[in-house]
Amino acid sequence: MNDLDRTRASYDTVAASYSALADGDLVRQPVERAMLTLFAELASGPALDAGCGPGHVTAYLHQQGLEVSGVDLSPGMVAQARSNHPGLRFDVGSMTALDHPDGSLGGLIAYLSIIHIPDAELPAVLGGFHQVLTAGAPLLLAFQVGDGPKPIAEAWGHEVDLTLYRRRPETVAAMLTGAGFRMVLNAVFDVEERPGMVVAFLIARKLG
Repeated sequence: MNDLDRTRASYDTVAASYSALADGDLVRQPVERAMLTLFAELASGPALDAGCGPGHVTAYLHQQGLEVSGVDLSPGMVAQARSNHPGLRFDVGSMTALDHPDGSLGGLIAYLSIIHIPDAELPAVLGGFHQVLTAGAPLLLAFQVGDGPKPIAEAWGHEVDLTLYRRRPETVAAMLTGAGFRMVLNAVFDVEERPGMVVAFLIARKLG
């Protein structure tokens, strides 16, 4: 299997377990809620949650008044999202080939989802994000801070075959600038209740 197939199969395997753990997680994460709220204020609908998982971030953004839908590579995750949040739209798809017209989105978020995109492929993914956004629209990326890929064989009580690509915020910021974005915010923080996990939040706007 290629990288996309392995990622899809792994998240199909853990979908139900991940969904149960994600439910209510944002309640315990004030910094993450603040970043998501800021994104919702900067964005205008329609917006897209790329790599939406079980839909908890999509739902939070919707609660902030943003017109938003979700897309995920894993049919199992999309099934969980549709069950958890039946009033919202969730589709199966890949952030490597978004099914949206050019300039059609007023915001895009990839919340802990570019972490499975290999380094060599990330610039093209960011270019795709740029293509579907309207001028001035915000992009939010959240990802684990670190160096190099990390194989993952077990997650949420299941065997998986995943690779976590950890990155430095300044490296991703340079990629965003190269893809035609203007940086707005670059924040790094330790995640509550997850010792040793450091996450970066980057917000950028598509240049007009």
